[in-house]
Amino acid sequence: MKKTLGLACAALLAATLTACGGDDGGSASSGADYCDTLKEAKSDLEAIDSKLNQDNFDKVAERAQQLEDAAPDEVKGDWATYNDALDTFTGALDDAGLSIDDLSSGEMPDDVDPSKLQDVQEKLQDAGKDISTATENIKQHAKTECDVDFGAK
Repeated sequence: MKKTLGLACAALLAATLTACGGDDGGSASSGADYCDTLKEAKSDLEAIDSKLNQDNFDKVAERAQQLEDAAPDEVKGDWATYNDALDTFTGALDDAGLSIDDLSSGEMPDDVDPSKLQDVQEKLQDAGKDISTATENIKQHAKTECDVDFGAK
């Protein structure tokens, strides 16, 4: 169960976080500071797709906070939801004595409390739902307002 949870966590985090990764389509049409920050964050957001580890996760979390701070009203709440979900999930990891590196390795430390592991799984599921909805709103806004097409290959 520990290995399965680790792989599931790593896959879900990579999928939700890289939903913001992709090619940008040109210049911003409004909210230049936000759009510029969004474009600058691209490489950090995409790094999660190729290598999920604690350093890359921390960069994404930092970028997500910068984007929330710079976001226009239309997506500020979505960025707050995204960041709250990340905070809740990382809090559950901390409580269980786990790191993103533990999850991405697919192997859980032997001393992990099974009840804490269950809490991490529940927090991951909740975070995934929240992040999924927020990410869709963010992607749509990025495309229409910043001419940035996230998810394009």
